[in-house]
Amino acid sequence: QRVQADLYPNAMVAVKETFKANGVLGFYKGAAATVSRDVPWNALSFLFHGAAKGKFAAIKGRAPNDRENLALASAAGMIAAVIMTPVDVVKTRIMTQRLGEAASAKASGGIVGAIRSIAREEGVRALFKGTVPRVMYLAPLAGITLSVYEAVSQYMLRSRNAKSAAILNRKRNLSYLRDNSLVEKPLRPSSGSHVRTTATASRTLLC
Repeated sequence: QRVQADLYPNAMVAVKETFKANGVLGFYKGAAATVSRDVPWNALSFLFHGAAKGKFAAIKGRAPNDRENLALASAAGMIAAVIMTPVDVVKTRIMTQRLGEAASAKASGGIVGAIRSIAREEGVRALFKGTVPRVMYLAPLAGITLSVYEAVSQYMLRSRNAKSAAILNRKRNLSYLRDNSLVEKPLRPSSGSHVRTTATASRTLLC
């Protein structure tokens, strides 16, 4: 990001100067702000997407198809991106601060302190700089990610249900065959009773 901000001419110089000034920890500058931005964005995207699907089903009386789900997921990612833009602004300022210079109030004091400082000195609108570029890449990202997640989860659910139904049917068939074999199995007479029955039949015929 420092190369993108023209603080260094290329990535090799950026790596060399960063390591020289702050060591290995210099490569993790702004990591807390990055996590504080990305984790809530993902959580909000899933939350808004689930709410949008529920509202769609309540209005249309059916689940959204693939195209509709893509649009709902993109809208969810867009709303989440707008909400998390202030944290992204703070993250960018922390990561693009020049090495060796004193930390300014706008890039120090933690995420909350930086947000307060920017809002106080530059106004609330400054916290939403870059909203349009963020939406332009995060909305499609959320649309693709959540749509793929939805498709894969539905496929796994159908596969599991089909497997469970097959196992249940197999158990029912085995139980049915076992019960029928016990009911329909003829009783084989013993050899002694067969002889007595034959003798009785012979005497009856002679009479």
